[in-house]
Amino acid sequence: MEAYLPILLLIVICEIALLFFVYKKISIEKEKRKRLEEEQRIKELGTRETVCFPPAAGEAKPPILEEKVNSLIRENPESAALFIRKLIADDSIKKGNKNEPKEFSSLEKSAYILRLLDSDLSAEVFKHLREDEIITLTSEITRLGLLDAKEQIPILREFKDHMEKKP
Repeated sequence: MEAYLPILLLIVICEIALLFFVYKKISIEKEKRKRLEEEQRIKELGTRETVCFPPAAGEAKPPILEEKVNSLIRENPESAALFIRKLIADDSIKKGNKNEPKEFSSLEKSAYILRLLDSDLSAEVFKHLREDEIITLTSEITRLGLLDAKEQIPILREFKDHMEKKP
């Protein structure tokens, strides 16, 4: 019996090593599947979630909605400010309608847009707003909570669609 003990130990070690390699292969396959799902979601939605897989080496970075919005605002911050001004005005008209399901108000959308922008772009937009609008927006920005990517997408899309319209 003692003669078989080293052989049994070797068999157990080999089985553990085999299980480790199988587990590693499954983990790699899961990671690949997650990366493919993430890339597909990016193609469909045009944005990345806050935490996602970086592009693999040599891959082109997919088009990102946030970058498009930043680019459009960089080209025409005054138009962005006018749209935000319109949203603030729309929000003051719609106040008091509590029967609708919870959606973001125009003021909240404006504040989230400014919060999602690079700080230099937000400052550029603020240059084209009146003092009362700036005060309203900054107080709203400080009041807001965090948004996940699924909530950001419709707000960014609406803003991007408006910015892409020809005047």
